[in-house]
Amino acid sequence: MEENNPREPKVTDHLLTYTEKLQTPLINYLKINLKGPNHLFDVFLLFKNSKVLISFLEEYNVDLSDEQNEYFLKINDKEFRIFHIYSLVPCLLIRVNISALSVLQKNRYIQTIDGNFRAYLSIHHSKILTKYDKLQDSLVKTTGKGVKIALFDSGVSIKHKMLRQNLVAKRFNLTTEEEMDLCGHGTMIACILAGSGMINNVPYQGYAPNIQIIDVKIIDKDAFAHV
Repeated sequence: MEENNPREPKVTDHLLTYTEKLQTPLINYLKINLKGPNHLFDVFLLFKNSKVLISFLEEYNVDLSDEQNEYFLKINDKEFRIFHIYSLVPCLLIRVNISALSVLQKNRYIQTIDGNFRAYLSIHHSKILTKYDKLQDSLVKTTGKGVKIALFDSGVSIKHKMLRQNLVAKRFNLTTEEEMDLCGHGTMIACILAGSGMINNVPYQGYAPNIQIIDVKIIDKDAFAHV
């Protein structure tokens, strides 16, 4: 009779005890791709607000007043590089190993932890059932006056003939390229939301033509973004 050998534990097994802060895509990524205890991977640490983020950095003696190019967190006597500290959203991007992640999961300041994954636009394969025609034909008329919408996309070109000049209230560029929409997707979405004009000699009006858009550019000219 063969002796039943116990299963050799995987390096991700100890994560299963503390998963309340880990987002499902990150857990799935680690289960499939983690190569060992020294394997480094990027994660986003998300905080409730900027004040909590500052408290977290102070706990690890990260001095933001020291204007240097690189910041590090020291965890288990090892330094892990912080690639970016965001101001628009209270989060930071850091490269860690599985041991450091285990420590960070227990930190009182961190709200959630997610991976840094690539995402691509799939314009040709997506069909959103918005029921736009029914909305236009209904008695309910939406203008969006007084409403601001944050559009996380490839940017908005206010030079487009279907968009009014005062459409964009604020701009934030989180890419490494210029703030202009070099992909076209963000401008297309803005036209769907708030455009007005003629298409093939037929009058067109977006869902809410009087809204204002907070333009947050996260997608580059190649339709690529980190999420």
